[in-house]
Amino acid sequence: AQTCVAVFAGDSLYLVDAGAGSAQVATLARLPLERLEAAFLTHFHSDHFAALPEFNLNSWVAGRPRPLAVYGPPGVTEVVDGLNDAYRQDLTYRVAHHGEELLPASLGVMEAKVMEAGTVLEMGDLTITSFPVNHDPVRPAVGYRFDYLGRSVVISGDSIVTPGLISAATGADLLLQDTLSLPIVKS
Repeated sequence: AQTCVAVFAGDSLYLVDAGAGSAQVATLARLPLERLEAAFLTHFHSDHFAALPEFNLNSWVAGRPRPLAVYGPPGVTEVVDGLNDAYRQDLTYRVAHHGEELLPASLGVMEAKVMEAGTVLEMGDLTITSFPVNHDPVRPAVGYRFDYLGRSVVISGDSIVTPGLISAATGADLLLQDTLSLPIVKS
């Protein structure tokens, strides 16, 4: 499967990126998708968001109590609106087949939330901070730091090491970074 990181904070589940195949891996791992609060996108290469519709459907069917929030840098609205448009007929058919009581149509859509680099989002005891990363020529691209009850994880997406990444990761318990070795690729 392509890139996807699950972050648990108390009873809530968050995803950072949702590459192709990651929804199947999440199902095999028996992740509690009904507890999925939000997905965070680092950038808009398809290998980082192709499984969003599957996560949306699977968590909706599992009983997610609100529309799936999808956070990302500017451009996230275009991506999410496009996916919602592409899956609109599917949503309509599923509600008609299973009924509004089981699958409320209002919960089957994703909601885009623009999160500029440098934004701090408070969700109870969880703090999520976005920071700029270097994934040239892709702009904008961001990473996220999750801080929860004295624990922290930093997820950079596809990026190179920069002073900003080092600053965001300072004092974190865990850094997860997709990397590329230019010497290996060039050989």
